[in-house]
Amino acid sequence: REIIRENIINEQMNNQVSDEPKFGQKVQILKLKYFNNNNLNNSNKDKSGLIMFYAPWCPHCTRMIPTLNNLSESLDQDRMSLNKGFVGAVNCTEEENLGTRMGISGYPTLKVFKKVRNMGDYPGSRDESELKNYIMQLLRN
Repeated sequence: REIIRENIINEQMNNQVSDEPKFGQKVQILKLKYFNNNNLNNSNKDKSGLIMFYAPWCPHCTRMIPTLNNLSESLDQDRMSLNKGFVGAVNCTEEENLGTRMGISGYPTLKVFKKVRNMGDYPGSRDESELKNYIMQLLRN
């Protein structure tokens, strides 16, 4: 029994801190080419949403990934946010220069983007419903 318990604990720890975050299909994985200075490039000009700047080794980031996946799925199913709201992620270990340029000093950092423009850090809680409400408010204004 002790060996089984130890294996379960090890498996849970491995799932929490992983080199390969499991983002859903709706979360946009962004690279440097998607940015123009500190703003998004024109390929996202009509969209508003949140981008999580993360490190794959960070347990706080790993715990945030399911919330982002659910949020992106929820936005995709909502008529008002369809094709206008987005959720993105930037791996700062791969895109180190981008993280530095964006002023990322801790993980995860959520940045707000409204129609290409970087509006700064997300100010609210990381609760899925509050995140969605925030994005919906961005789309209304």
